Amino acid sequence: MGRGINTAVYPESGFRERCWGREEVLLRVLEGSKIFLIGDADELGEMAGKGLAEATSGSAG
Repeated sequence: MGRGINTAVYPESGFRERCWGREEVLLRVLEGSKIFLIGDADELGEMAGKGLAEATSGSAG
């Protein structure tokens, strides 16, 4: 991809809070295309909360 990868690890509750708090960086990641190594878009949507299920629809693979 030609760019660095920045990682962040959140507990599930912290991840959900950041989603509902509309944290811009996290929302851009959720809205962009993704390649899932573990899990899928449905699991990510469930973890983020039902209100953000649409944000996970940009998955690839």
